[in-house]
Amino acid sequence: MGIDLKTYRITLVLYLSMFLLPVSFIFSYSYFDEIGSDTQKLGTLSSTSSEILYLTTNLKEYKKLEMINTIDNSLKSLKPWILSNEENIFYVASEPLLQKYNNVLHLWNDSKSLEKDNLVECWKASSSLIFSLQNMLKLKQNKMKNIFYLNLIVAVALLILFVFFTRAFIHKELMKQNIYDIRTNLFTKEYLFVTIKELSARVLRNKEILFVLCINIKLDLELSKQEKEKIIESLSKSLLASVRVSDIACQYSESEFIVLLPNTSKVEVEYFIKRMDKYFFDVEHTFKAIEHLHDETYEDFIEKLFKER
Repeated sequence: MGIDLKTYRITLVLYLSMFLLPVSFIFSYSYFDEIGSDTQKLGTLSSTSSEILYLTTNLKEYKKLEMINTIDNSLKSLKPWILSNEENIFYVASEPLLQKYNNVLHLWNDSKSLEKDNLVECWKASSSLIFSLQNMLKLKQNKMKNIFYLNLIVAVALLILFVFFTRAFIHKELMKQNIYDIRTNLFTKEYLFVTIKELSARVLRNKEILFVLCINIKLDLELSKQEKEKIIESLSKSLLASVRVSDIACQYSESEFIVLLPNTSKVEVEYFIKRMDKYFFDVEHTFKAIEHLHDETYEDFIEKLFKER
């Protein structure tokens, strides 16, 4: 039996869709993860700014030294993050981000003397930096939300389209299986009789010509089932390659093929038989051409067909 490539294709599309959907959400998640990191850094800067202002209060000496070290470490740890966001498209401020950060560092170095005015100036500079970064983060969050919702809409749309086309494909295949034999691609016995009835009506009404060619084969009983299937598939391909578009080639049973030859003269039928005889040379076979007479009804012709075939 041949491989149904269409089934493999639709299965491949299913797996690709299942793979692409989580990838799109992983892409969105990476942005949200970045925002989480940005929020953490902004929290560190906010905490540092509060500590700078807290130094203006009356604190014990050891506490002030401890807090100065903490602020030093915090500001230094922020530099790599500040540098990575220096060209960030979401940063909108009159001064460049790195310049604002360096200004805070400069004021902080002047504030280590713990003079209140210097500390307040440093706090104001850090607050200005925080405000600019908050705006940057807010714009980035809005952008990320839009990307997430867009991914969600695209994912749902793709899923709906995939379900629609899968249903259409299954429907088409089911309809096809009603008229085609999957193994040989020849028309089925059920379709054969429906078509004979239509062609029979034309013969009676329009006096058209109709021949039905019955091809019986005899396979060696010693052959395996697989070998028999290969022979039948090979003969079916030859039959399909030989018939015209208007002809109907059917597999009536494992050992019999029936070909409907509408508007075909007796001479053309004999020529077709000679041509087909070359393809069936290595299999024991018989050809029987039965003509539908102009005065025969469908029932009469079917009866004759079963008797003579």
